[in-house]
Amino acid sequence: MTTDDEHLAEYLNEVGRLPRLSPGDEPQLLLRGAEGDHDARKRVIEGNLEVAARLALRLAPHWMRPLDAVQEANLVLVRLVEDGVGGQPADRLSEELVRHYAEVSRRLGL
Repeated sequence: MTTDDEHLAEYLNEVGRLPRLSPGDEPQLLLRGAEGDHDARKRVIEGNLEVAARLALRLAPHWMRPLDAVQEANLVLVRLVEDGVGGQPADRLSEELVRHYAEVSRRLGL
């Protein structure tokens, strides 16, 4: 039986193998994504999954399971890319995660 820690380690290993985006690639992919190119959006999301996971582990509330925090961060990342939020997702992700985790905590009365 695998534990959450093992699942998390496996996930981090997998996203660590995904190709990273160069600083010049991301803006071009975001523009293409805004024009409806789903492959470009997918590439931006995949290129930022490791960043999202690392930020989640650093910023998540103490009561949230790490694997859940990473899943929540992935959802925030997808929303940022799909909504075409100005700027690069990695630049906005920490701010959005803090806001998201605060809202979850508020809803749970914590």
